[in-house]
Amino acid sequence: MAGSRIIVESNNDQYFFDALIRFLEKDNCEIQSTEIDWEVQSAEESIEKPTGLKRAILSTFNDITKGKYDKIGIIWDLDTLTKEERIRQFNNAFRLADAESSYSVQFTEMTETNQFVSVVINEVSVDVACHLVNLDGKGEIEDILKAIKTQDSPIADCVDKLLPECLNANHEKELREKDLVKLWINHYIRFDTLVKNNRNQANTKWENVMKKRSDIFDFGKEVKELSEIKEFLNMFMNS
Repeated sequence: MAGSRIIVESNNDQYFFDALIRFLEKDNCEIQSTEIDWEVQSAEESIEKPTGLKRAILSTFNDITKGKYDKIGIIWDLDTLTKEERIRQFNNAFRLADAESSYSVQFTEMTETNQFVSVVINEVSVDVACHLVNLDGKGEIEDILKAIKTQDSPIADCVDKLLPECLNANHEKELREKDLVKLWINHYIRFDTLVKNNRNQANTKWENVMKKRSDIFDFGKEVKELSEIKEFLNMFMNS
């Protein structure tokens, strides 16, 4: 049986999606998950020439022709781009991969997230879809996680409130919102959810957090953008 490959931005993103899949499997015992191969490719700024994503897509063509995959996905953060810009970026990556490939490629452009389109490589068809992680039309995974925390966060909240003032007072460059929310998550994981003696690397490493104590986040919380991620993953979990 053919499996799926999903391209994500980082190993940390993969650990989060793995944890979410485990939650979905536990929540619905009827799900028969297919194998998902994860590939990490950092998001790129260039909309017209996303060369890294092009290489990641190009590397799947041979496996597709051999029947290894019948579904290909891309999950990147929306970040500061618009949905239309990200989707155009993904389509351009496929177009560039087609131009460099020795295979015969027929590509149907994506126009929406969470919807499969057909791509045919040497007469072998594969379903392709994308998802853009965001909260309220911007941001990334950390914004979702902050919205679904399960424990009080006095330390993370305090640092988040005072750090910009401290930086300004010391003539340091202002941090971007994405940097602040990443720091918030780090402080929440280390200081707000662990007693002092347990604040070690094993308990704060992202992979271990998602495998062993993901209950510091509520994967069942009714957040529209979280539900959309679940819908996308479900598209790849069922054969």
